[in-house]
Amino acid sequence: MARFAARGTRAVALLSVILAALLFILGQVRFGALALALTFASLAAARAQGVLPAVLRIRRARTDVIMAVVLAVALATLALALPLGR
Repeated sequence: MARFAARGTRAVALLSVILAALLFILGQVRFGALALALTFASLAAARAQGVLPAVLRIRRARTDVIMAVVLAVALATLALALPLGR
């Protein structure tokens, strides 16, 4: 069962990263930031299920570091996407 959860989460994370990249290329920064937030949410769900190492194909000790990096990138992107008095 965990193998199927890892596959599904990996697919969602990969598709949302591809969607974010396409949206950034097309100039839709806000929607790209939302796609990055979806990536973080899918990885957080995988971590809660205990299948994050299988999703990312890494050792269990590095999952906290990767989650921190993904969260920092998502928050920075959202901060850049917010209108600053425009």
